[in-house]
Amino acid sequence: MKRMQSLSISEIIRILQKNPVNGAINIPCGYLKRYIKEIPNRHIVIIASNELEKNFGARLLKKYGYNVKGYTITGPSQ
Repeated sequence: MKRMQSLSISEIIRILQKNPVNGAINIPCGYLKRYIKEIPNRHIVIIASNELEKNFGARLLKKYGYNVKGYTITGPSQ
């Protein structure tokens, strides 16, 4: 079974600091392209605060050859 990496691209960093996701790499959307090479090349599960962040992150990661396996939305409505 392949290992999965969780990637938080939420802009709401303070929420993640209060409730961190163990093992996740926290990268805000605005910095995702800059730090793309620091993300281990494994299966990725995106954690985002809304659909826009999720879609942005998924498209960019797929463009760079990452395998996005799923996502979760942690925004205010959740």
